[in-house]
Amino acid sequence: MRLSVRLRILIGFAAVIVTLAAANRISSSGLRGLDTASQAIADKTDIVRHVNDYAADIAAQTSALRTYAFSGREEDRQRLTEAQARAEETRTEVADILTQTGEAETAKALEAASHDFDAVFTAVENRLGNEEDALQVVAVGIGKLEVSAAKLADFLQSRGGEAAALASQLGPLVARYNQASIAYVASGRTADFSEAIAAGEELDGLIRTAQVALKGIPRRDMRVLIYARRDSDVIRQSLRAKNAAATSLQDAMTQLEGAATAIADITGKAKLAARDEQGLALTDMIAAVNKAVVQSLIGLIVGAVIAAIMAWYIGFSVARPLGRITDAISRLAAGDKTVEIPGRDRGDELGRMAEAAGIFKDKTFELERLAEAKREGERREAEARRLQEIEDARRLEEHKQAEERARLERQEARQQQRLQMADAFEVGVMRIVETVASASRNMAGAANKLVGNTERTASEVSATQHATDEASRNVQAVAGATEELSVSFRSVSDELDHSAKVALSAVDEASRTTETVAGLSEAAHQIGSVVKMIRDIADQTNLLALNATIEAARAGDAGRGFAVVASEVKNLAAQSSKATEDIAAYVEKIQLVSNDASGAIERIGDIIGQMNDVTQSVVAAVQQQAAATGEIAQNVQQVSAGTEQVRASVSIVDAAAFETRTMSSDLQTSAESLMSESDSLKREVDRFLAEVRDTKEEEAVASSDNADEKSHKGAEIHLLRSA
Repeated sequence: MRLSVRLRILIGFAAVIVTLAAANRISSSGLRGLDTASQAIADKTDIVRHVNDYAADIAAQTSALRTYAFSGREEDRQRLTEAQARAEETRTEVADILTQTGEAETAKALEAASHDFDAVFTAVENRLGNEEDALQVVAVGIGKLEVSAAKLADFLQSRGGEAAALASQLGPLVARYNQASIAYVASGRTADFSEAIAAGEELDGLIRTAQVALKGIPRRDMRVLIYARRDSDVIRQSLRAKNAAATSLQDAMTQLEGAATAIADITGKAKLAARDEQGLALTDMIAAVNKAVVQSLIGLIVGAVIAAIMAWYIGFSVARPLGRITDAISRLAAGDKTVEIPGRDRGDELGRMAEAAGIFKDKTFELERLAEAKREGERREAEARRLQEIEDARRLEEHKQAEERARLERQEARQQQRLQMADAFEVGVMRIVETVASASRNMAGAANKLVGNTERTASEVSATQHATDEASRNVQAVAGATEELSVSFRSVSDELDHSAKVALSAVDEASRTTETVAGLSEAAHQIGSVVKMIRDIADQTNLLALNATIEAARAGDAGRGFAVVASEVKNLAAQSSKATEDIAAYVEKIQLVSNDASGAIERIGDIIGQMNDVTQSVVAAVQQQAAATGEIAQNVQQVSAGTEQVRASVSIVDAAAFETRTMSSDLQTSAESLMSESDSLKREVDRFLAEVRDTKEEEAVASSDNADEKSHKGAEIHLLRSA
């Protein structure tokens, strides 16, 4: 029974996996216990770290105590307290970790040494307080001694004789005593202490000598000696107390250093023991790792050998028959039709492969025959397709040529149509522009004439006002002197005749001005019609530009240049429409001004007519006054009233003339603006027509490019037919 290739490969892989698993199991067994050794090393490392920290904190506490004992400053006292707290915390951590790691004996020894250190430390702190008290007593005693010694010196000096001599020695001796005491308090040196004690004893001897010299004096006078001796004894006792405290402090510091040394010895032994145990654990770990590495190498070598054997067996059992089958297939592929496929009787995958190769061999000859027949049919079909493609290409080329000719004809027709439209547009627009310009010039001339008439009317009104004033003065002269009544009548009659003539002249000028304004209004209406025509032309131009844009888009790249021109034409049409709107606004303003001027002139004519009627009435009144002198006063009053009415009418005429002159100036400005806009419209139309006509050259270039493309395609078709 032959095993299948897949089963052989599975068996080989299973054997390799089992071998590798066994090797891994062996190597893993050698690594057991490494975690315990690693934990032991970590514990010993932690012990060493905490022990080092505790030893450093004890040293820092001792150093802080020395610093405070020397300086006595509050900040040093604070540092000492902080160092003591850190040492307490570290000691607790060291005791806990030693107990947890089985170092109970070391923990107990360290605890005992720490208690001894604390006891000595407390004693030293207490001595520092006593020494501070002694220093205060010395300072107070020095102050009191200076007072009592001064009193004693005064007392001895007052006694005279030997006592006065002792008084001269007392001051320097007290000064030396105080100086030596202060020096010892400041430095703590033994030489300063001896000097201070010697000076104190010498002072006591001087006081005893003074006591002998003053023997027999009253007891109350001896108090100065007693006070001086008392103050000297206080200083000396305080110095001795400080010296004793310093000596005791030194001894205590020595004991403290001994206690610190004991702690350092215990921590040092603990560190050495921990390091030794670390070394042993590390050695065991290295040995275990080396053993595991060797076992792993052995397992890997055995697994590799087994894998190589299995691979060789599987490869040999598969590669040899597979090589024979491959060789037979290669010969078959080379054209050897007599070769036999070996292994077709095998029951595994190789047998099925050989059977498939045999079937392939049997089918190969049939496929070759069918392929040859198929190739012959495909060759005939390809030849027929090639001839059909040549015919199709010829027809396609003829169709494209016909389309190209039609396109060129349409393009030429469109070009001619555009040129005709441009010419017609130029004729129509220029005619309209000329009409607008002519109307603007006529309107400007009418405005100038209206301004002149208005100025003349103002001049006549001024003359009329002057005549009215003169008539008023004449009427007053008539009232003043009856003897000059005849002369005044003639003067008034002449002035009234002149006023009547001026009024008639003003009426004529007002009539002519009304006709001029009416003509201006009619011209404005005509300009409005022209503007409407221009707007219609601009809208039509915009529509034509839109159609041109659509045609350019249909033409593609060939119509790109014409699309740009069409866009410019649309812009020009928009500008023309905007200009016509401005012109329409100006024309509307002109019409409004003309209507206002016409109404004002009509009112002026009415006022002048009234003034003429009043003048005629005044003339009749003057004639009546010439007939009857008795009615002079009444006639004078009537003439005066008529004169005032004439003056009021003349003022109204003057105001109307000023308003007419202002509106005439506005009309003239509007006419000039309209002429300027007409010139701008003419320039824009000229530029638009020039751009439209320039497109002919661009289309000629495009036609040349199309002709080149046509000739190129014809060459391609010729080559295709040749093939």
